[in-house]
Amino acid sequence: MSVLNSLPEGSRRVGRPLSRAVGQAIVDATAAILGEVGYSGLTIERVAQRAGVARQTIYRRWPSKVDVVGAVLAARQNIDVPLPDTGGLRGDLTMLARRFNVRQRSGPEFLHELVFEARYDPALAAIVDAYIGSRRDQVLAVISRAFGRGELRSETDPQTLADLFYGFAWYRRLISRATITAEDDERVIDTLLRGALKEGRPEC
Repeated sequence: MSVLNSLPEGSRRVGRPLSRAVGQAIVDATAAILGEVGYSGLTIERVAQRAGVARQTIYRRWPSKVDVVGAVLAARQNIDVPLPDTGGLRGDLTMLARRFNVRQRSGPEFLHELVFEARYDPALAAIVDAYIGSRRDQVLAVISRAFGRGELRSETDPQTLADLFYGFAWYRRLISRATITAEDDERVIDTLLRGALKEGRPEC
């Protein structure tokens, strides 16, 4: 997926388009710096030096460091990957959990810093919320599909189920900073579904 094509509309600038290689170099440099010094230490000058481009090259496309961070998160969204469809909610959630966790382990770790900084920066909060929301929307989509198949009890609240599913990964990642294994995912999903699946439904 092209980094430039993945950007939110608000992050794009009118002007001479960047080549894919230059755009990728800028995004990669930004991700590396975020992993090293966090959002507070990120500057356009540092990104330009790391990417081997002029600052004006970055400003032509992204007017602030918030916009460059938006490009980094957009590049990590994997929006072209279809929702899992295993035929059952347990299988779908398991695939989503592994997809999220494997993606989280690749590249420098910086998302927890962005979540913290977003509390004080509305522009950054909008970008972070959109990124996190896109993952939560995938969870809600497979839950909605499970309702359509008649897997879930009618009183099951999809929003709560999504919060519990996604909240586990965020707690491990942001609070305890522990690696999440495939076995962890399976135990959490099994625990969640015991209270949500209709009696007699296979936990497939």
